Amino acid sequence: HFFGIRNILALRGDPPTGMLDWQPRMGSHFYAYQLVEQIRALNSGKYMERRGFKTEVRENTNFCIGVACYPDHADKSERVEFFKRKVDAGAEFAISQMLFDADSYGRFLDATAKFTIPTLPGTRLLKSKDQARRMAARFQVPVGESYLRLLPEDDSQATPETTLNAFYRLTEELKAKGAPGIHLFVLSDTDLAVQGLKTLANQFRAQDATQLKMR
Repeated sequence: HFFGIRNILALRGDPPTGMLDWQPRMGSHFYAYQLVEQIRALNSGKYMERRGFKTEVRENTNFCIGVACYPDHADKSERVEFFKRKVDAGAEFAISQMLFDADSYGRFLDATAKFTIPTLPGTRLLKSKDQARRMAARFQVPVGESYLRLLPEDDSQATPETTLNAFYRLTEELKAKGAPGIHLFVLSDTDLAVQGLKTLANQFRAQDATQLKMR
């Protein structure tokens, strides 16, 4: 807050690898919505007390709070319930888990339509069907058939053009489902990701300009 940061993505985070019985420290949070509540309290000037310290200044913060959402969470009821808890706690926008299926995203928007915060789909560049299958298995998410058809069989056959063209197709499908934007996870191929984002930005600017002229 004091350095001018105004947006926070409030994530609980994953427990350390292999610690299936992980528990938070006494007084800490177990769920992300509790962190959202804490940040919302800061926006009202309500600070948590820290042992051995006295807070002299209780200035209201002004954070815009974002959260994660899980359109492909195994339990359909929990998908919506966990999202609702975060919205009720004060979330103002959401970014999905890594997804590769526009239909899955569309179903989640339909299921959470009564919660009116912007929900951005999160995805990443895929090079091949092999990589897509690995991502699907690792994160337990489906990969759309229309996306798979545009990818070569393995990474050795991939080119920047095939990777980006498949990505552009997915973004078109996501936007058609109602996506207000795209969140791109960049784990590798940084230059290719930057190229893809620049192209999308130019396309969206051109579309917005055309819509303004039509009005």
